Amino acid sequence: MQLHDLVGHHVGIWGLGREGMASAEKLMALDPSTQLTVASDTPLAKEQKLLLQQISPTATFCSGSDSLAGLSRCDVVIRSPGISLYRSELEELRQRGVQLTTATNLWFAANQGHSVIGVTGSKGKSTTSSLIAHLLSSAGRKVQLAGNIGVPLLKVEPEPDEIVVAEISSYQAADIGYTPDICVFLNLFREHTDWHLTSENYFRDKLNLASHRQDAIVVANSHDRELQARLGSDPRARWFGDSTAIHPAGSMLMDGDAAVFDCTGAALRGAHNQLNMAAALTAVKASGVAPQAVASALATFQPLPHRLQLVLEYRGLRFIDDSISTIPEATMAAFNSIEKGPIVLLVGGYDRGQSYLELARHVSHSSRLLHVICLPDTGLRMLSAMETVAGEDQTQGRDVRASFAPSLASAVTEAIAMARDDCTILLSPGAPSYGQFANFEERGNQFADLARKATQG
Repeated sequence: MQLHDLVGHHVGIWGLGREGMASAEKLMALDPSTQLTVASDTPLAKEQKLLLQQISPTATFCSGSDSLAGLSRCDVVIRSPGISLYRSELEELRQRGVQLTTATNLWFAANQGHSVIGVTGSKGKSTTSSLIAHLLSSAGRKVQLAGNIGVPLLKVEPEPDEIVVAEISSYQAADIGYTPDICVFLNLFREHTDWHLTSENYFRDKLNLASHRQDAIVVANSHDRELQARLGSDPRARWFGDSTAIHPAGSMLMDGDAAVFDCTGAALRGAHNQLNMAAALTAVKASGVAPQAVASALATFQPLPHRLQLVLEYRGLRFIDDSISTIPEATMAAFNSIEKGPIVLLVGGYDRGQSYLELARHVSHSSRLLHVICLPDTGLRMLSAMETVAGEDQTQGRDVRASFAPSLASAVTEAIAMARDDCTILLSPGAPSYGQFANFEERGNQFADLARKATQG
C-alpha cells in the first residue's frame, strides 16, 4: 500500500506525533479532499488541533474511549509508533474490515529500489545512525538521515543516487513489511515491555526489520548474547566486535589485523561508543566504502546532545548529561565511560519494572563511586537495590553510598554539596522521563540549567 492508494478513501491517523502529522501533511498534499479522522488516547491540545486544521480544515477528532468508534468508520488507519501493536483495538479494527498500515510502511512501499541503511538496537541508534551518515558524507556520498531520529521518513524524497540512513525504533520495526539493504543491529536489552508486553516480543519485533529479504546484509554486534543466539547461524550476518572483523582493541579500532583508527582522537568516549564506531564502519564497508578511507572522519564527529554530554565544568567539577540512558545497561556503560575521578551518579525516572540490582552491584563494587542519588519514581527501588548489595557485602564493610532525593533540583544541590575535587556529577537515569518531564531532552536541559544556576553564586 502506498500513499496514492489512499486517495478517495476515509483515512484515520491514530496518534498525532511527528509521524502522524507528517502523514496528514502528505495525504493533504496528495489529495486535499481526503476525509481524515484523527484519534488519540488523550484529547489533543488546542495548538495541535489548530495546526492540523490548517492542513485539513474538515478533519474530525476523537479521543479516549471514542477513538475506536471513530476509527471504525475509516477505510484505512495509519498507526503511529506510540500506539502498541498489541492493543486489542487493532484486532477489533481488522475484524471490522479496516486496513492498517504505518507511515514507515507507506514510505518503504514508495521507495523500493533506493539504497537504505536501517539502524536499530536498544541503545546507540541515534549516535550510530548519525555517525554512518557522517562517514558516508565524508566519502562524498549523498546521504539523508531520517526516521526515529527526528525527520519522519515520509518527509524524505531521496534522489536516485542518494543513501537514506534510517533510525528504526522497535515500535516501527514491529510490523514493518520491508527490509533495508543493510540492517544494523547494535544490541538487544530488555526494554519497552510496556509496549511489547514481553521481552520475547520485543526481541522478535526488533529482528522483524531483517525478516523480509534474504539478500540483505545484516550487521550485528558479536558482543551481544541475544543477537548471537538469534542471528548466529544467519548467513547474511556481518559481525562487528569480532577479532576477524572491525573491532576495538584497547584504544584502537582494527579491521582484522589492520589498524583503522586511534579512538583517543575521537570525541565519542567509552567502550560502548567504540562498538558504535565499529558498527558504523562495518555498515559503511558493507555499502562499498573502505573503512580506512573514512576513519579519520570519526575524529570530527561530535556526540549528540544528552548522550554523555559535558554541559559544565566548574572548579574541578564536571557535570555530564546522559539523559538519553533509559535502561540500567545504558547507565552502566555511561558510568564505565567516565575516565577519571570520583563519580556522583543521579539515577531514577519512570518505572517500567526493570531490575536495578545489576546496576547497583556494578556501581557499588567500583572504587570510583562516591554516591548514588536516587530520583523518583524508580529511585526507591534503586536505593533498595543498593542496600541489598551492601548487605551482600557486609563482610567487606561496604557502605550503602546512596540516598533518595525528591526532585532533580534537590539531587543537583546534594551532589554539589558532597562532590570532591576532580569529581563527575553524572545524570544517567537508567529510566525514561515520562511523568516528570516531556521527554529526555527536557530532563537533560533542566539538569544543565540547575547546574549552571547552582554554580553561579
